[in-house]
Amino acid sequence: RRHPSQAWALQALVTQIRLQAVLDETGETFFDEFLLGFNFANTIDYFWKSKAHLITSLVVVGVCILPFFTFVLVAVAWAGRIPASLRGSILVGVGMWGKAAYIDIIFQCYMMMVMSIDVHLAGITLHLTANPSPGTFGSLACTTTFLLITHLIHYLHNCTINEQAHPSESAGRAAPSRSLWQIYHQSPALFGDLRGNISETPGGISRLERDESRGSESRK
Repeated sequence: RRHPSQAWALQALVTQIRLQAVLDETGETFFDEFLLGFNFANTIDYFWKSKAHLITSLVVVGVCILPFFTFVLVAVAWAGRIPASLRGSILVGVGMWGKAAYIDIIFQCYMMMVMSIDVHLAGITLHLTANPSPGTFGSLACTTTFLLITHLIHYLHNCTINEQAHPSESAGRAAPSRSLWQIYHQSPALFGDLRGNISETPGGISRLERDESRGSESRK
C-alpha cells in the first residue's frame, strides 16, 4: 500500500534491493523479492542514526541546498537587471555545476545497474542486485532539463554580448539596463534565429544577413 507521502520528491524510491535465491543442484529460483527500498528521506535518516553526521551534512548540502541555490542563480541571470559581466560569471559557474551534477547522476545510474553481489551458501546461491527506481530516472531527467535551460540562457546572453559589441543603427543611444527576459521579448530581431523569425531564401541569404548588408552600405 502506497503511503500518501510518496507523492513528495523526498519519498520517491531511488533504488530497490532485490534478493534471488537459487538452488545449486536444480537451478530453481525459490525466492525472488524486493527486500529494501531506499529514498532520499530514509537514507538520510539511516546515515544520521549511524553517526555518519559529516556524510549526512554533505549529502543534504549537495542534494538540497546547492541545487536550490543554482536555480535561484539561473532565475537571477534570466530575469535580473544585472551587469553583463556578472551574468556571464553566474552562467559559467552554474553551467560547470550542471555538468558535474549530470556526470554524477549518470555515474549513479550506471553503478546501480551493474552492482551485484553473489553469496554462496551450502547448496544455495543468493543474488543481491540494486535496481534503479523512478526517483533515479526523475533526477536524471531534471538534471538534463536544467543543463539544457542553462545552455539556452547562456546562448541568449552571448547574443546580447555580440549585439553590444556590434550595435545597430537604431542602438546609437544608450539603452537602459534590461534583463535577458526583457531583451528576449523586446528585441525579436536579436534572437530571430532562435525564435524562428529568420527564413532562408533560395540563394541561401537570410533576411537578417540582408538587413545587415543594407545597414553597412548606408553607413558607407
